[in-house]
Amino acid sequence: MARHKVTVIGAGNVGATCAQRIAEAGLAEPRAARGEGVAGREGGSLTVSPRAMRWVLWLAALAALPVPIVGIGSGRVPPLHHLELGALALAFTLLERAQGIGPLLSALFLGQALVWALALWLAAALVAKLLSGLPPLARTRATFFLIVLGLALAIAQPIYRTPYSAHAARSNLIGVYR
Repeated sequence: MARHKVTVIGAGNVGATCAQRIAEAGLAEPRAARGEGVAGREGGSLTVSPRAMRWVLWLAALAALPVPIVGIGSGRVPPLHHLELGALALAFTLLERAQGIGPLLSALFLGQALVWALALWLAAALVAKLLSGLPPLARTRATFFLIVLGLALAIAQPIYRTPYSAHAARSNLIGVYR
């Protein structure tokens, strides 16, 4: 009589135990398969799916990529800094009962943060699509290399210009959020 075959997706501890119990009970002939994704593994190394890669690239760009300040002053700061300033301006606007220049500043900062977030989402999707042709391990390494290189540059060099800093007009990533 032919034995049934069962494929166990995920050959980690839980998947291996599941396959072992199926075999011990004689229910079927288990076959283990390794899945790919955020927790996917290839040759014992962590791999990242194209979707997770897009999210990681986007979040890193939001936190560290210098983008121009438009309409409020001249400079380049990360979009999360725009969001931070917009949230502060909104808080002060609400405390002042929406009088004065607060609503305009809130709208400018928050609007820029949203526009840059959308633009960077599209850019991250394009980079993820370009890198998705690589094998999973090479794709993961390329993604994290880009992020580490960008963050190292942002921390080591004063690549940001902000008219809102009390310390200096030019700053590195740590100085922008100080």
